[in-house]
Amino acid sequence: MKIVVIGAAPTALGFAYRLNELKKENAGEVKDVELIMLEQEAFAGGLSCTAIDEKGFLWDMGIHITFSQNYPYYDKATQEAVKEWNLLHRNCLVDMNCMFGEKGIHLVPYPAQFAVPLFPEKDKHNCLAELKERYENKSDVRPVTFEDWVLKNFGPTIHDSFFKPYMRKIWTIETSKMTPIWVGNRVAKLPQEKLESLCAMSKEELVLSLAHLYLKE
Repeated sequence: MKIVVIGAAPTALGFAYRLNELKKENAGEVKDVELIMLEQEAFAGGLSCTAIDEKGFLWDMGIHITFSQNYPYYDKATQEAVKEWNLLHRNCLVDMNCMFGEKGIHLVPYPAQFAVPLFPEKDKHNCLAELKERYENKSDVRPVTFEDWVLKNFGPTIHDSFFKPYMRKIWTIETSKMTPIWVGNRVAKLPQEKLESLCAMSKEELVLSLAHLYLKE
């Protein structure tokens, strides 16, 4: 059987990688499969690429970094495909001065739900207590709004201090009027073991723990 794939973008490359993996394992269902991949550009990757303009500036195409924390297979495939990576520390901060009740800027690492250990003591205590309650008493109730989703997974303290004003600023809409359908892996949850490890870090270590891989070449 012949399969023709149009475009050598990430999805197509992932399909080809898995097909080749199955062939190496001598899987019977792919024994007679022949793959042809067609790409109009001189390189693979689709929009996951870097363009160089006439002045020599590099422009990374695409949108966000890839969220792979729940997909170890994806990390395995990319590590096999590209041998050398740069581990770049993410220097992205969010102002949480609304929590401190005083003038001035109070920056914590983004996403804010991972910066709970740096909150004022009262808010930190409330967040930890609310998260602990959710770890121990998991709810099967399906959230109807994004507000419901945040309250279910994090609690009211971090919803009122971060998610609610952040969504109002970015999307100009209240969390109570947003559906949770879009969330997926876009909003990182905070597993109990992750929270415990974050609480044991200093501010410097906390900032350095937020990093992502980037191609060396």
